[in-house]
This record gives sequence, structure tokens and C-alpha cells, in this order.
Amino acid sequence: MEQKTIWIRYFFIGIAISSFFLSASCKKHTQWVQHAEFNYVNQTNYTITFPKGYSNTYLKEAVNVIIKPNTTTVFKVTFGANKEVTADSYVNNGTPFSFTEIYKVIFFDNTKCLDLSKLTINNPSDLKNYVAERIDKRTFKFTYTFSEADYNRAITCP
Repeated sequence: MEQKTIWIRYFFIGIAISSFFLSASCKKHTQWVQHAEFNYVNQTNYTITFPKGYSNTYLKEAVNVIIKPNTTTVFKVTFGANKEVTADSYVNNGTPFSFTEIYKVIFFDNTKCLDLSKLTINNPSDLKNYVAERIDKRTFKFTYTFSEADYNRAITCP
């Protein structure tokens, strides 16, 4: 009788341990994402270009960027995220201009150049210079407007 009792104890201990491991491995893991829509509005009278292509870690291939006068160009990207998404959630992810690997110069009609690496104010590489608007729970729209002031800050291209 005593041997049967010992066996039953080990049986119940085994069930308890098995159920612990099964419940721990069956927990659902959610990977959150956040979406961003970067809108670039050209309110100048000049065509803005990146003549040798534009690429970043989020856009899988280089694209030629041409923003004609009085038009808007849109980049849509998706980032990993926390459960809650706010406009500040995007700060560490940066803007499409933050990840430009080689070309940090904006050209106005290919005659004037604006070097983003030398800008201290109104820099499209800095998210705080964008107007943020929540589109839905996990999506924000960020808008940067190029104005005549940007053109006036540009220098004649070398």
C-alpha cells in the first residue's frame, strides 16, 4: 500500500510540473506595430529633388524623389512598436530623411542646395518639425512643409 501511495505522489507531481511547462509555453506573444505616413508639401515655386535616389532602412529600394511645386509626396512606413502608440513613439524611429544614407542635400530646381546635415532649425530630419495627426489607433500622419524660407536658406550648388 505504501508503494502505491508513493507512486501516486510522483504521478501528481509530474502532472503539476507538466501543466506548468505547457501553460508557460502556450502564452500568446503579441508583436505590436505602428504605421506612419510622412507627407512632404512643397509650397515653393521650385521642384525639389534628390537627384541620385533616396533610400532608407524602411524603404526597401532607392526611389527618385521629385516634389513638384505646390504638390505633396507621401511615404508610408511601418515600425515595430509598444502596445500604446503616441506621436512621441516615432521619435526613436526618425523620419525618412533621418535614414538617408548618402544624400542629405535637397536640391531646388537643381540650382540651389540645402544641406540637411548643417541645419539647426526647421530640419526635415527632426520629427519635432512636423505636424503630427493621429489617423487611427496605431497610425500617425506627419507633415513637413517646404516653404520659400527653405529655398532662401539654400545656397547655390557647387
